[in-house]
Amino acid sequence: MQQKDWTKKFGGMKILWMIPGLTVLFFMDDFLMVILVEKLQIFKVSGYFYDILLAWLFIVSAVLAYAVFYTMRRKPTTGALGMIGEKGKILSKRGGYWQVDVRGEIWRCESGELLKAGDHVFVEGVEGIILKVLKAGKQQALK
Repeated sequence: MQQKDWTKKFGGMKILWMIPGLTVLFFMDDFLMVILVEKLQIFKVSGYFYDILLAWLFIVSAVLAYAVFYTMRRKPTTGALGMIGEKGKILSKRGGYWQVDVRGEIWRCESGELLKAGDHVFVEGVEGIILKVLKAGKQQALK
């Protein structure tokens, strides 16, 4: 069974849910500042201070929005999805499984190809704790 990449399947859905949420969040901070400054008169402002404050809030909101979207677009680095696409090296065969070194860790792996110790492979899927691998030369052919 091939490991499903849920980030590709539902990536668009995350964006659709986040846009209204972020919009509300970013406009609410401006709205609250208007209430604090104008209606409740917590701050006494004069001149351009109010405009500078709103511009500062807009800039902070834009930086936070960029950080959120950048984080969402990054490849997963942990768990099963973080292993897909990683490169490794075949070490030896033990008990019907090959052992492969991926990111400094030794994993069990299976492949539909003939492997030997020293082969360079890449991870194409994860099934439980067993990696599904292909030889490194096959990776270019699949793209």
